[in-house]
Amino acid sequence: MNNIDNLTFGDIVIADLPFSDGSRTKIRPVLILAKDKYDYLVMKISSVIEKQDVLDILIDSDDENKLLEKSVFKIKKIWHFSKEILWKKIGKLSLQDSKEIKSTLVKFVQSF
Repeated sequence: MNNIDNLTFGDIVIADLPFSDGSRTKIRPVLILAKDKYDYLVMKISSVIEKQDVLDILIDSDDENKLLEKSVFKIKKIWHFSKEILWKKIGKLSLQDSKEIKSTLVKFVQSF
């Protein structure tokens, strides 16, 4: 496993995410949003772009984010997990994509 103690907002990491019912897990990329002492707040990333929600953000794969294909960042799919589920960093969002994610997160929170 790679050292995942110093991840910051915008890092894209491979994680072993549990299904919402806890029955099993799936290896998938996640976006790091924040870190506290031992845990990370992460956002789901999906390559199933046909099921995009109104707030979700579509981002092309590139040399910086290292995603395998165009992906949807799921604004409403945010979790807090122990760092033990995180395997390795694969990439990072561009400055422009980071700004778009932050702006959309603000809109999401303000909608409450």
